[in-house]
Amino acid sequence: MELVRIVHQVARNDNNKRTVVQHGAVPLLVKIHDSGNIEEQREAVRAIWTLSFDKQNKTEMIEKKEWNVIETLEIMSQSSDETVKKISKQALWTIKDQHNTVQPLPGSENIKVTGSGNRHIMISYNWGHQPMVKQIRDSLRNSGIKVWMDVDDMHGSTLQAMAKAVEQADIVLICYSFKYKNSDTCRAEAEYAYTLKKKIIPLKMEMDYKPDGWLGFIIGAKLFYEFSGKYEYGDKVNELIREVQEAVDSSTDMLVEVPKPVDKLTLEPILQSQLPVMSAPKPKEENSNVINIVRKWTPSQVEKWLDDNNLPKKLLGRLRGKDIAFLRLLANQSHNTFYQTIREQLNIKDIKSMSDFLFALEDLDTDLHSSSPL
Repeated sequence: MELVRIVHQVARNDNNKRTVVQHGAVPLLVKIHDSGNIEEQREAVRAIWTLSFDKQNKTEMIEKKEWNVIETLEIMSQSSDETVKKISKQALWTIKDQHNTVQPLPGSENIKVTGSGNRHIMISYNWGHQPMVKQIRDSLRNSGIKVWMDVDDMHGSTLQAMAKAVEQADIVLICYSFKYKNSDTCRAEAEYAYTLKKKIIPLKMEMDYKPDGWLGFIIGAKLFYEFSGKYEYGDKVNELIREVQEAVDSSTDMLVEVPKPVDKLTLEPILQSQLPVMSAPKPKEENSNVINIVRKWTPSQVEKWLDDNNLPKKLLGRLRGKDIAFLRLLANQSHNTFYQTIREQLNIKDIKSMSDFLFALEDLDTDLHSSSPL
């Protein structure tokens, strides 16, 4: 088990893929099918799939019949274990080079990809960045742009739904990072989009990360938009929306209604009539100073802040200074997520409690500047 996991990890580096196969790894991985151990089978099919992204490895897996790669994967694609079944199908798709034949997947005509009629923008991402990706998705949708994201629109076979989503996309947003590059699923999506000559817009999710290898080849010198936290979210999402609008202006299949870039200070439509509107955000440097002070608050300082603002200790007494600082940032950067968080995590649901808490967060600047340290 540990040996198979090591083989998989080593094979993640494209420079090692050929060496691993040349040292006889594939027949050993195939034989694990006979062990009956599900965990070992999962690791084995993952390793085979990873190795298959090398063209020469892929050719050998097909031509060297004595390895029984195709036959074994076809058997495992019928496994009772969903993980083994899913990865085996993905490996077969890559090995048989179906993503380069530009042919519909078998049965894909029965796969429903919702939400676009069915043209859309697809978001390809690693789940480690899902919270930020969801925020980007919401900003695009609130601007009238049709977006496909797996958590909303995946129906039927995962592999077939992914392929259909790429095929029906006018634009593919690649949310890239180190984790993205090391994901075989992400690689399959990105390479399929590249093969189909889809317009690709890169979104950088990890500060200071520079794509190399297969990902560097696809990203190339394309203009990217950074959502790593280095820049203001609103500025970057507005730039992204403008490019998307320009890219699809000539498309008659895709409905995009973007009269102007998203206003960072406007609440999402669903909340506009119900919730207090925040004042303009403070300058970034001043905001940063407030956050740095609040995040270091002791329990007694938190308690004093709650008392000064008549906030209910029963609901908010467990908050730390770090939590208050985070909620202040969230309120400035994503209104929708902020209100959802305080409703679900803090049980703040009525308008009075919401407004009291929101304005207390806003007044942190005034409180800190007009009084001695708490």
